[in-house]
Amino acid sequence: MKRQGLAFYIPSAHQPNWFPEAGKTHPNQFWWDGAVTVSRIHRAKGNEAERVCVVGFDQVAQDESSITLRSQLFVALTRAKGWACLSGIEGASPLYEEMQQVLTSGDTFTFTFKGGENDLLTFVDPLAVSQV
Repeated sequence: MKRQGLAFYIPSAHQPNWFPEAGKTHPNQFWWDGAVTVSRIHRAKGNEAERVCVVGFDQVAQDESSITLRSQLFVALTRAKGWACLSGIEGASPLYEEMQQVLTSGDTFTFTFKGGENDLLTFVDPLAVSQV
C-alpha cells in the first residue's frame, strides 16, 4: 500500500504506516484520517465503514461448512455501509453460487448454513437470525 501512496492504519497503532508496539498503543482507536484501516474481523466488530474489503473469500469457500468462517464472513459483509468487496480465487463452489444469489437478491438476502444433520441455521438480513 505504501508503494501506491496509500497510508494504512492498524487499529491501536500510535500512527499510520506502523504496527502496534507495546506501550505505544491507542487501544480504542480504530480509524486514522487519511489512512485505510486494516483489521481482522474480531477487531472490526462494532465498527462500520463505507467500504469493506474481505480478503480470502476462497479460503472460506474451501471450508464452507465452518460456522466460524461463515460467521466471520457474515460479520465482515454487514460492516459495510455502502460497498463490500470480496477478494479470492473464483472457482466451482456452492458458496460462490450462494454469494451470487445474494448479489442478485437486492436488499434482502438469506444465508443458510448446513452443518450436521440437525444443525441448520438460516441468516435472514443483517438484523435477524433465526434457527430452523
